[in-house]
Amino acid sequence: MNVLEEVPSRIQTFFFISLFGWVAAYIFHFSRGGKQAFAKNLFLHDFHAVAVCILASMSIFFNDEAVFSEFTTLSFTLSYFIVDFVDCVIRRDIPFFIHALLSLITMVGCGLNPIHRSNRSGSRGAMTELSTYSLHKWQKTKSKTDFIIFFVLFTACRIIWIPYFMWGIYSDSGLDFQMVGGSCIFLLNLFWWFKMVSILRNYEERPKQFKSPENEKKGQ
Repeated sequence: MNVLEEVPSRIQTFFFISLFGWVAAYIFHFSRGGKQAFAKNLFLHDFHAVAVCILASMSIFFNDEAVFSEFTTLSFTLSYFIVDFVDCVIRRDIPFFIHALLSLITMVGCGLNPIHRSNRSGSRGAMTELSTYSLHKWQKTKSKTDFIIFFVLFTACRIIWIPYFMWGIYSDSGLDFQMVGGSCIFLLNLFWWFKMVSILRNYEERPKQFKSPENEKKGQ
């Protein structure tokens, strides 16, 4: 059966509405502030992070397609990353072009693979976004307290959570393309985590800017 035939019409409508919203937001910001404007609007990226975590939590909690479809979470975050991908191309941002591409391919793969849909792999991966808001808050305040909060959440959501849930899924799916993509994303996060450890050990009142994927992209 074609996967699209398995996606309820209401979810397909939700995807196109979400995509329209992100495209409209991008066009608006581009017209008002140029090609960097969308990437620098942290509110938009916080909105995606909060919304996708809510959707992912519901998908994992109910774990029942009849109650809450995994396609709902995938549709929302795919619509965001499609626009994010195009934004990276327009800005010629190669590192985040790769990041967006990896995210897109992994999420699409989770939607196409019935094992990953059943395991809610996409939603489990989306829960890493719980650390995003704390990063943006620290970017504004530069306080050590906010950096510690960000560090703890980043560690929990991206260094502990990713290998934990991937190991559980591995027993069902084996080493497939989605697992490889998830592993690449984890290694990227691990690289940033080691930089964060160094910053935390030598923290100053106004430390050198931490170049994570999020704040490099936002031009902070």
